[in-house]
Amino acid sequence: MANLSQKDEGIFAVVAALVVLISAMWDPWISAIIAIVALLFFAEQSFSNKKKK
Repeated sequence: MANLSQKDEGIFAVVAALVVLISAMWDPWISAIIAIVALLFFAEQSFSNKKKK
């Protein structure tokens, strides 16, 4: 997986937060699934960056 800069991580975090907020208006289950997937993605990025250092 490609290394993301802190700016890219911030952009993806904001986009994920907005998608979760908007999807919460439609269906809470979809919102929860999107939030979990986003958290797993950011956790994987964080752990992979720490292993490489």
